[in-house]
Amino acid sequence: MGHVFRAPYELCQIIQVGNLRHNALFRRFISALTRGGPGGMPRPIEVHAHDPLRYVGDMLGWLHQVCDHIFLSYGTLI
Repeated sequence: MGHVFRAPYELCQIIQVGNLRHNALFRRFISALTRGGPGGMPRPIEVHAHDPLRYVGDMLGWLHQVCDHIFLSYGTLI
């Protein structure tokens, strides 16, 4: 595959979309960490802060769920 030339404004748009996605995902992660899901299910990740293995496992599980969506989003953008 050859290198695809992009105009500077297209690169700025890609960066802007990346920044917007970052901010949205950060807010969703903090919400999952502190408030949990709709109606309290699933429970907030911080509920299991006393158990380090479960706490980290829940955070990585949340990230795993989000990763597929991220890769699909950027795949269509680039």
